[in-house]
Amino acid sequence: MNIDPQLLGTWIIEPGDLVSVNQMGQVSMTFQPDHILKYIVQDRGTIVISHLTYWIDQDKIVTNQPPSVEYEYTTYVIEHNQQLILTKDKIRSRFIKNE
Repeated sequence: MNIDPQLLGTWIIEPGDLVSVNQMGQVSMTFQPDHILKYIVQDRGTIVISHLTYWIDQDKIVTNQPPSVEYEYTTYVIEHNQQLILTKDKIRSRFIKNE
C-alpha cells in the first residue's frame, strides 16, 4: 500500500470554495503515515468523525471504512504543495494545508 508524503498532515476545505462547503459542510482530513485518514465534517452544529483506511493508487486516493469491504476512489492533485484538489463524480473540491 502506497502513500504520498505530500498528503500527510491536515487539510481543510478552502473557505472560498462555497460550492463544496455548501455540499459537504466544513471538512477537515488528516492523512497519517499509518494509512489512517481522520475525516471530520462539521455542518449545522453536528460533527461527524470517521476513521478510514487509505492508500494511493496512481492519481487516486483509495479509502474504505472498516468493516466495509467497498472502496471509494477519488482523483487528487496537489498544486503548489499547499492546495489539494479532489475530484469525485465530476465534482471538484479544494483543500488547503492546515499547518
